Amino acid sequence: TTPRRVELLSGIVRYFRFPLVLGPAFRARAGSVLLDASAGAVAAWLHVGGVGFQGAASHDAAIFGGAASVRVALPQGRLAPFLELSGVAFQPGQAFVHRGTELHAVPLPNLELYAALGGAFRAW
Repeated sequence: TTPRRVELLSGIVRYFRFPLVLGPAFRARAGSVLLDASAGAVAAWLHVGGVGFQGAASHDAAIFGGAASVRVALPQGRLAPFLELSGVAFQPGQAFVHRGTELHAVPLPNLELYAALGGAFRAW
């Protein structure tokens, strides 16, 4: 997933998740339209780091969740234009920031949705 950042008054919290999805994928044909659907379990590497804080540090953790995806394609010879909708849901998480003697929580979103419009090229 893309790197994200949350700006605070005294610094920035940066994070990203690198997911690995394992699950079945299915394909169906309806006339000239291809429909692909997949769903599965997600194991991800979460990296969180602070920038601009006194004593800033970074931490890594394994997190888990689920993913689903649907793709509609219109094959035209070797090129298949498509529209894909995907979502990844993780267990809720927070990054913690120390300010003096106080501890503040920065909530991390647990749902990420994506839409892609593109073309797939088939070599044969």
